[in-house]
Amino acid sequence: MILSWFKWSALVKSHLRESDYLVELVAKRFIILLTETNVKDALTVATKICKSVENDLRSIINHSITISIGLGEANVSDTEDTIFKRVDTLLYKSKNNGKNKVSF
Repeated sequence: MILSWFKWSALVKSHLRESDYLVELVAKRFIILLTETNVKDALTVATKICKSVENDLRSIINHSITISIGLGEANVSDTEDTIFKRVDTLLYKSKNNGKNKVSF
C-alpha cells in the first residue's frame, strides 16, 4: 500500500500548482490548500482529483480507490478549529453520500 500512496500523491500533485499544498494530517486524511483560488475553481480541481484517482489508480493497481472531499473556503473570521470542523463535516457528508464525492 505504500507504493499506492506514492502514486496517489503524485497523481494529486499533478493537479496542483507550485503555490498549492498537499499535507498529511493523520492516517489517510489530507488537506489540500489551494492558494488564491475561488470556490468555483477549487470545485473544478477537486472534481478532477476525484475522477483521476478513481480512473488512473484503478488502471495501475487493478483495484477501486476513491476519495471523498470536503471543500471549504477560509473566511476572515475563521480560526484553525472552525475551518477544520466545517471541512471535516463536509468530508463526512461526501463519505455518507456514496464516497468519491465533493461536498462544499
